[in-house]
Amino acid sequence: MRLVGPDQGDPAFPKIHQQLVIASPEDRDQPDSMPIGFSEATRRVFSALLPRLYRRKVSQDEVHAVMMICQKASDAGCSYEESLRYGLQGALVAPQFLFRSENLVESDGVRRLDDYGIATRLSYFLWASTPDETLLNLASENRLHEPGELESQVFRMLKDPRSESLIQGFFSQWLGLRNIQKIEIDRDKFPAWSDRLRASMVKETELFCKHLLDEGSIEDLLSADYTFVNPRLAEFYGMEFDGKQPSEMYRRRPGKNDGDPRRQGLYEEEDRWIRVALPVNRKGVLTQAAALALTSNPTRSSAVKRGKWVLETVLGDPPPSAPPNVPSLEQAKADDKASLRERLEIHRSNPSCAGCHKLIDPIGLGLENFDATGRWRDQEDGRQIVAQGALVDGKTFTGPTELIEILTERTDDVAKNFTQRLITYALGRGLQRADRCDVDKILAHTKPNRYTIKEIVLQIIQSDPFLQRSPSLPQTQANRN
Repeated sequence: MRLVGPDQGDPAFPKIHQQLVIASPEDRDQPDSMPIGFSEATRRVFSALLPRLYRRKVSQDEVHAVMMICQKASDAGCSYEESLRYGLQGALVAPQFLFRSENLVESDGVRRLDDYGIATRLSYFLWASTPDETLLNLASENRLHEPGELESQVFRMLKDPRSESLIQGFFSQWLGLRNIQKIEIDRDKFPAWSDRLRASMVKETELFCKHLLDEGSIEDLLSADYTFVNPRLAEFYGMEFDGKQPSEMYRRRPGKNDGDPRRQGLYEEEDRWIRVALPVNRKGVLTQAAALALTSNPTRSSAVKRGKWVLETVLGDPPPSAPPNVPSLEQAKADDKASLRERLEIHRSNPSCAGCHKLIDPIGLGLENFDATGRWRDQEDGRQIVAQGALVDGKTFTGPTELIEILTERTDDVAKNFTQRLITYALGRGLQRADRCDVDKILAHTKPNRYTIKEIVLQIIQSDPFLQRSPSLPQTQANRN
């Protein structure tokens, strides 16, 4: 293929080039004035660029240092654009760019971060990127720290597409979605499993978390009766897609149906996602396919992994570590035909195992109606699945929905765990004793409104740990060096 054009003149530079190279040596301030020259052109370029790279006001000495790099490149025979490249390389390896320095100021009797430090923390928390022009302008005017302005900027940034980085950065890390790329499901035993289905599972949970961030709450995390599907996932869940049967939308080749359960081809409207009501046997993130597949073994579901994941990741109440030299579940089974419940009962007969498994197993067994890929089933190997049990507090349940109703009573624990993990992500450090009071304040403020996710984000940004410098570490030889 050959492309010819444009019809007149040279091709335009890319948009990013036009944004950065705002001056050239041939430019004139007035039609009858002299060209501004190389030095003035580079000064104008980096006077505008360095504040964005360093995320603060810059001194003339800092601009001059980069100009000298450009000048040396020009003296060596480089063109103007090539000289700018060397200057930009120098700025991108400077400590001012690579490290997020923070300055403190006195404000209402409290030492807090200056507005440039707040802009940087805010931007890397919500966007995982450098502050934009709006944030830097507010910081230069010393207005960003004002509560009303700060709240306005938080809501503006959450509406921006760049807030997707919070979903992929925090939520994917918290729920373990990144690890789903590492799991392998036996495709002979579960022929519906494929890389396309794996990607759809992750996308479903990401869209669900994005909705929670926009207008959802911690309660919805466990008990939501809706989710988001494309045709592939709709068929996997056994539901219609916008009034159509997903199986009829599958095409391996144009105009030809394909009954292959592996579904390696594409569906019509494969990339279209819609919100749907969940079947009665599913609720919230615990019954989404990504969470269920993530906590399975290659050939079977795992009640132990699922129970541990719910306790540790969702409730923030991890069970004790397994003692050494404990036999595996496979070694503990009575025979090859024993059910998972029977194998777990034999495993719990070991006194060193019983303490942990009485916490883990009931939750995992409550989700046993879902196979290793997260698809609903009533039987396994010809045996009827009995998804019932009793938690350590004596509450009994039958099936996943009753289990989730019981877990919903621990919404306060889920909210506390979520808040602690999110504020850790926002600060980029582990929580310390002094942070516990701030976590309690955030929870007390957001509880009357059902712990809405957006309100938790706002309260974290307005908290003392976020607006003030981290507590100093003890002076040891290691951190002094």
